[in-house]
Amino acid sequence: MKNKICVYIFGLIIGFSKVSGQTVTANCIKTGDFIIEANYGFPYFIGTLVTALNNSSSGQGLNLTIHNSNHLGGRFEYVVSKNIGVGLEYTYAAVSIRDNSSTSGLQYSIIKQRALMRLMIHLLESERGDIYGVFGAGYRVFTVKTNDPAFILPSIYNIVPVASRLGFGFRVFITPVIGLHAEIGIGGPLVQGGVSIKF
Repeated sequence: MKNKICVYIFGLIIGFSKVSGQTVTANCIKTGDFIIEANYGFPYFIGTLVTALNNSSSGQGLNLTIHNSNHLGGRFEYVVSKNIGVGLEYTYAAVSIRDNSSTSGLQYSIIKQRALMRLMIHLLESERGDIYGVFGAGYRVFTVKTNDPAFILPSIYNIVPVASRLGFGFRVFITPVIGLHAEIGIGGPLVQGGVSIKF
């Protein structure tokens, strides 16, 4: 999956390079545009850690089924001026653990949800391509769900409920209103990408 996403991002870079080299008649992002995007991002570090521990030598002998969803999310942007956009982003990530050796079928889920305000600075545009920087800040919450009556939740697991995002990304519009995007940053998924729809 990760290799496929890397190939997808590389393809977007090549696509942007091609459209940026063409004669530009208009920028693809204009003041007043409204952009809605659906994202898939990775990794969800807690899910990656749980999976790695289960696959390590210390996890041998455990009969666990683990599913890591990574990050699923959506966002929108409203372009308020030539180079500035503002918007909101929501992401959901979860890892589920099932103990197959338990007669009662013990299950655990660790869920992370983030909601952020985003400031987008459009750095370079062409007729079909857009490169931008992003800063975001907002709220983050972890939720643990289990049917294990003996499980005790640590009291400090949500001690800092703050989410942030700093990164850059790009979009390539296949049609005047539909495009693909990818973003790299810190805070949330390291890499995310998906579909963009412009109104």
